[in-house]
Parts: sequence; structure tokens; C-alpha cells
Amino acid sequence: MTAPSKWRTAVAAVAASAAFAAVPVLGAQPAHAQYPPPSPGLTLSSTAVYQGSKIAFIGRGFASEQTVVAELLPEQTRLGYFRANRLGAVWGSVEIPRCTTPGNHVFRLRASNPARVLEAGITVLKRPGDDPCTAKAVPKQQARAAALPAGQQNLADTGDDKTPLLMGGAAGLAALGGGGVLLARRLRKH
Repeated sequence: MTAPSKWRTAVAAVAASAAFAAVPVLGAQPAHAQYPPPSPGLTLSSTAVYQGSKIAFIGRGFASEQTVVAELLPEQTRLGYFRANRLGAVWGSVEIPRCTTPGNHVFRLRASNPARVLEAGITVLKRPGDDPCTAKAVPKQQARAAALPAGQQNLADTGDDKTPLLMGGAAGLAALGGGGVLLARRLRKH
């Protein structure tokens, strides 16, 4: 191989490797990350709200497209589910339940994986007029407590009831067992 052909081969190799290195960079999309990222924060439309009224909020600092739960504490009442936008902001409005006890409460936005909690204090005010909650809620709570066995009347209801799941699993296993017996009988006949 002569010197000019070696030179041409080297130049071609360098040009080809440069092309392979440049193609991914040319096709790359620009990064849309905001730097520095916005600091987490919670803004409410009001810090005092009547029972049964709506409150609007804006929360910042969540992960992109993250599911966020709006809650009212100390009762741990779930007010709604929301999804953060690609910049990690979530907004909306929720209704404070009509039978919420008047007084100081905490409005919370909570997300997991990655965990983020934003909280703000609010005051729930008694709605003017007669209270429809006291006449209906007390007998219902007493009836529920009377139906529970002794010792369980003060336990919290977490909503974690696996009975339907267990019954469905048992029915599925019974169906598989019955099918296995029928298949075994059919195979014995042949």
C-alpha cells in the first residue's frame, strides 16, 4: 500500500467515526429541565373555608406526571387524586366535606415514589344555619359501633378488606381442581 492510499484510508476512517459520533448528538432533543428546579410549595385560595365549600390549590415540587393525593387532616379524609404536569406542578380544587368538624385542620398534598408532602394550615368554619350533620351522623356512628364485637368498637376502619380477593382465589382454585379431576378421568379412559 502506498503512502497516499494509507493517508486516504486514515482520513476515511476518521470521517466515518466522526459521522457515527455526530449522528446521535444531531438527533438528540434539547433538554427541557428548568434549572434550578422550582422549590416545593403549596398555595391555597383561602386559609378559611366553610363546611361544604371548595378550596383551590397549586402545589409545586412533585415528580413529572406523579399522582398526588389531596387530604384533610387530622381526619385523613381523601379529597381527591390529581396528576402533576411534566414540570411537577399540580393544581385543582376540592370540596371540604359538609360534616367536617369546624376548627383548625391541615390541607395536605401527598405523593409517593419519590415521597413528597406539602402541607398548609386551614380553618374550617361552621356553615351558618342549622347543622344537618349532627342529626344524621351520630345515630349512624352509634349503629356502626353497636354492630362491632366488644373491643373493636374503637378500631379504625382502614378499608383494607381482602375478603373478595380471598373468595375469588378460593373459587379459582376449586375450578382448577375440578378441571384437573375431569382431565385425569378423560385421560384414563383413552
